[in-house]
Amino acid sequence: MLVAVVPESDGGGRLRPLADDGTPTCPAEHAPDLAARVREREAAEHPRWLWAAGAECYPPLFAAGARVDRCHDIALVEGLLLNHAGQHSEPRGLAAAVARALD
Repeated sequence: MLVAVVPESDGGGRLRPLADDGTPTCPAEHAPDLAARVREREAAEHPRWLWAAGAECYPPLFAAGARVDRCHDIALVEGLLLNHAGQHSEPRGLAAAVARALD
């Protein structure tokens, strides 16, 4: 199981389960206490978590006692793929990825 995580500035966030191909399997769930919800789901389901940037998303969760075993960090993967392609100095982020996709 894959669960997308979008943190919010107030300590809450949204969670959305995804199928293996990335399609949503149900509506997004709002969690007023994101760290508590991540702890619950990690203990019960051991999903693979998906977030935009672990350097931004994970430290507040970790500080609140949430630990995850597996995750996909989109920013990290983007950097690895760009480096592998020899594009070390390419801009990174959503806007840059869209621009590369559209040439």
